[in-house]
Amino acid sequence: MIRCQSRFGSLPSNGAQTNRRPAGRLDSISTQLLRPQRVHGGGRRDWFNRMTMAFAERSLPNPTGTLSSGEVTLRFVRVVPGELSRGFVPYYHFRILTAEGLEIGHINFRVGNTEHVRVCAGHIGCEIAEPFRGRGFASQACHAIAPFVRSICGTVTITCDPDNIASRRMIERLGAEFIDEVAVPSHDPHYQRGSRSKRRYRWTP
Repeated sequence: MIRCQSRFGSLPSNGAQTNRRPAGRLDSISTQLLRPQRVHGGGRRDWFNRMTMAFAERSLPNPTGTLSSGEVTLRFVRVVPGELSRGFVPYYHFRILTAEGLEIGHINFRVGNTEHVRVCAGHIGCEIAEPFRGRGFASQACHAIAPFVRSICGTVTITCDPDNIASRRMIERLGAEFIDEVAVPSHDPHYQRGSRSKRRYRWTP
């Protein structure tokens, strides 16, 4: 989800990086395994889902090269593990830096297609610290991450709350195509935070 009007909150970034493959489009097996699996029996299902997610995370490639656009550069921090039982998929966490090296926010790229991602969170999540909003940094960060996103999947979903006008305008300036507006499921964390509907866009980076 793109958030341009909410309070900035950075994610933990002190996890150790793991050895991963060079950047390249994920194979069909890896992307298939990122989808929720149905296995009879609660214990077996939980074990299978943990093994599925662990395999998928190890299959994710590391970003290579410089990711920058306009005044910002992205610094890769780590791949944050998913929690498939809650619909959370692994995601790439990047810090957003200015040319002077000042950290002004973060951007995440989620790899997977659970209900939580498709309906609520989207594949791209970006947040800019309040003092730096309104200067086009979120849009620049999306353009900066585009080549890496493109190396893994051709099309992604971006979401925002209907009343977040700044996010809507930014997403539309990216050239993303409006899909629909959907209700947030009551069991999703976004619902618990007060969101009741999401606008969904299709972006081809």
